[in-house]
Parts: sequence; C-alpha cells; structure tokens
Amino acid sequence: MHQLVGRLNSLDPQAGETLRIVSYFDVLITRGAGLDGLLRGAAVLSGTVAGAQIRGRVTRRDPDGHPVTDDLGRRRQGSRRSHADWAVWLERDGEPEPDDEMIVERLALGVELLDARRSPERGLDALVDQARSVAERTALLARRRIDPATPVRVLATAADAPRSAGLPPRSCRPGTDS
Repeated sequence: MHQLVGRLNSLDPQAGETLRIVSYFDVLITRGAGLDGLLRGAAVLSGTVAGAQIRGRVTRRDPDGHPVTDDLGRRRQGSRRSHADWAVWLERDGEPEPDDEMIVERLALGVELLDARRSPERGLDALVDQARSVAERTALLARRRIDPATPVRVLATAADAPRSAGLPPRSCRPGTDS
C-alpha cells in the first residue's frame, strides 16, 4: 500500500493524499478504534478540531489529541456529515482544505460502524435473526444499502478464533447441502 501511495503521489499528489487518508482510517477501524481514536485521527490529519455528536453527547478533539471543552456555541463547522443519531464535523475558520471532505467522510464511516456495533437492532445479527419478520429484515437490508435479492454469505466465528485465510467455496449457498 505504501508503494502505491508513493507512486500515486508522483502522478497526482491529491489522489495520493486521499489514498493515504483512506488507508489511515481503514487501519483505525480494523484495529477497533473507538470514538476518541477516530476523532484524534481526524484532528491530526486535518490540523483542526474534529467533533462528533452522538445521541446528544458532544465530543471534540484538537490536533494534539486533547479534548476540547470550550464554548460549543462559538465553534465554526466546516465539513460535516450527519445521520439520525449522530453527526461529525471539522471546525475550521475560513475555507475548507482540499482533504477535509475525505477526512469527514471516513470519520463518518467509522462512527457509523461504531454505532452499528453498539446497536444490536442495526447490526448484522438482526439480519439473520429468524425471530424478526421478513419485512423487518428487508427494511434493515435496505438501510444498509443491500439489495434483498442479492445473495449474501455470512461467516460467523468466535471472537477469539484465528482469522480464516479464505472464504467458503462458492457452492455453499443457502438451501444447498454443500
């Protein structure tokens, strides 16, 4: 990945920086970073305060990773993404920087994943719960932008199980005996 970023930087510096931001947040997310870790990452990358409001609770971090607790009414929000239960933003005076939108987009993705992990009714377990109606599961699929007609495979393992190198063979589909 580092070689790809280097080559891309030589061809298109902005595209290389975008890929670096995506990679940075991917590492945070896959390593299980919480809200504070995601906000610190966004603040460091943007060089300004990053904030989130989740179910009415506001959390903000400065570029040094420290909590920001000054008057919330005085902050200026630049780039912003929001959902029914949360919002994320960067606080920047003046014009947004070229990378602000990508930073906020990846921060929003991380917060959305955190929110899904904490809400069982939004998690993948609800999609396969036979106690839920088909209509309810279809609505949950739609919220995740998954077409109910698309075949989907779910591989469930114990949390402490070693990572599998591969996926089950294609012949393992619902309704087959493979």
